[in-house]
Amino acid sequence: MNISSKRKSIEGDISKWLVLGTVMLGLFMAVLDSNIVNVALPHMITAFSTNSDRIRWVLESYTMTYAVFTLTTSWLRERVSIKYSFFIGLLIFTLSSVLCGISWSMGSMIVFRIMQGIGGGIMMPTGMTLITESFPPQQRGTAFGIFGIVIVFAPSIGPTLGGYIVDSVNWRYIFYINLPVGILTLFMTLTQVKETKKLVPKPFDFWGFVSLSAFLGCLLVALTDGQSKGWRSDEILSYFAVSALGLIAFLLISKRTKHPIIDIGIFRNFYFSILCILNVARAFALFGRFFLMPLFFQNLIGYSAMSAGILLMPGAIVSGIIMPIIGPLIDRYGPKFFLVSGFALMGISLIMYRNIDVTTPYVFLLIPILIFGVGTALSNTPLSATAMNVVRREQIGQVSTLLSVVMQVGGSFGVAMLGMFTTNRTIFHQARISERLTSYSYAGQVALQGIQTLGRQIGESAYLAKQQAPVILSAYIAKQSQIAGFQDAFFITGILCFASLLPMLGLINLKHPRYIGAKKTQVEASIDAGA
Repeated sequence: MNISSKRKSIEGDISKWLVLGTVMLGLFMAVLDSNIVNVALPHMITAFSTNSDRIRWVLESYTMTYAVFTLTTSWLRERVSIKYSFFIGLLIFTLSSVLCGISWSMGSMIVFRIMQGIGGGIMMPTGMTLITESFPPQQRGTAFGIFGIVIVFAPSIGPTLGGYIVDSVNWRYIFYINLPVGILTLFMTLTQVKETKKLVPKPFDFWGFVSLSAFLGCLLVALTDGQSKGWRSDEILSYFAVSALGLIAFLLISKRTKHPIIDIGIFRNFYFSILCILNVARAFALFGRFFLMPLFFQNLIGYSAMSAGILLMPGAIVSGIIMPIIGPLIDRYGPKFFLVSGFALMGISLIMYRNIDVTTPYVFLLIPILIFGVGTALSNTPLSATAMNVVRREQIGQVSTLLSVVMQVGGSFGVAMLGMFTTNRTIFHQARISERLTSYSYAGQVALQGIQTLGRQIGESAYLAKQQAPVILSAYIAKQSQIAGFQDAFFITGILCFASLLPMLGLINLKHPRYIGAKKTQVEASIDAGA
C-alpha cells in the first residue's frame, strides 16, 4: 500500500468516527429534550396560567410531529442528500428550542414544540442512516454500541438535569441549553460529515403520508390520553377509529403507488420482521420502566424528581460503559447470544422488583437497576446494528425510519398499557385488602386498636386517636394497594421480556455479516438466494 492510499485510509477511519460523534451530539440533545421537559411542566402551568389538561399538549405536540415527520426523511434525503437532511432537522430543532424558551403564551409554546418535533423527527432516522453508511457492516456493532449511550443515558439524565435547571436557574433554560450544543453540531455537520451517494429523486407519496400520519398521530394521542380520559370514552374511541382507518387507507394506497412513502414489502424480510417485534418489546420494557420507576420513587417513597433521577443513574452509567465494549464483540461473534442475554437480564431485573416496597433498602433497589442496565446494553446494540445489516443498502433509509417509528409507538404503547395495568391492579388490591381489614373483621379491629395505641403513645388524646385511626388505616390500605399495583406491573413487564425469547428462535439461522467480495454481506446473499 503506497503512502497516498495509507493517508486516505487513515482519513476515512477518522472521518467515520467524527460522523458518529456529530450524530451522537445532535441526537443526545433531541432524546434528552423528550424527557427533560416533563420536569418543567408545573412551572409552565404557572407561567402560562393554564391547567394540566392543556399543558399536556406541550408533550403531545412534540411526540406527534416527531413520529409523523420521521416518515419524510427518505423523500427529503433524495432531494437534498442525507448530510443536509440531518443539517435541516438539526437547524429546525435548534432554532425552535430557542423559540420555546422565549415563548410568551401556551399557544406559542405548542407551535414551537411542533417545530421542534419536526426537527427531531428528521434528525433521528437520518442520523442512524449516516452512521450506517459511514461504517461497513462488520463495524456497525461497534458504532451502534457507542451510539446506544444516547438512547440509554439521555432519558436517565433528563429528570436530574431538568430538576437542577428548574430549581437553580429557570425552566426556560431547559430549552436554551440546546443553543450552544446545536451550533456546535451544525458546525461539525458542515465540516466533518461528508456527502454520501445521492439517490434518484422519487415523487412524494402525499396521500400515503397523510394516511400514515393519521394512523400514527391518532394512535399516539389515544395511547397517551386513554388512561386519563377513559379508554371507552367517545374521544379516545374516535382517535382509535381514525387511526384504524388511516392504517387501512395507507395499506390500500401503498399497493397502488409506485413509490410509497414506506415500502411495506420490507416486512417480507423475515429477519427484519423478527427484529421489529423485538424492538417493540424492548421499547415497551425500556420506556415502561422509565415511566414506572420515577413514579414509584416520587409518589410512594417521596423523593424529588432530581433525587429519583440520581437513584436511577447507576443503571445508565453501567449501560454506557458496557455498550462500547460489546460493540466489537457483536461484530466478531454475531448478535444472537447478546440478544438472548440482554432480554433475559432485563426480565430478571424487572421480576426482582416483585417484592419491593417503601421500606426496601436502596442496595436492594440498586441491584436490579444495575442488572437492567447490563440487559439494555446487551440488547440495544445488536437490535439496531442487525436491523441495518439484514436489508439491502438501498433500504437502509427506510429501515432507519421504521426503527424510529417502532421505538416511538412501542414506547407509547408500553407507557399506556402499564399505566392502565397499574391502576387496575391497584383497584383490585385495594378491594381485596379492604375486605380483610373492615372495621368489623378481627384483622381490622386489631389494626385500628394498634393505631389508637400508637397515637396515645405519641401524646394524642384517646378520643383523637380513635377518630384518626380509620383515616390512617384507609391511607395505609391505599398505599399498600399502590405498591402491589406497581409490583404486578414490574412482574408482567419482566414476563414480556422472557416471552420475547420465543421470536428469537427465528434468528437461529441468521448468518453473521461479513463482506463477500466488495458489495454483499452474507445476509444480503442469503436474501438474494431466497428471493
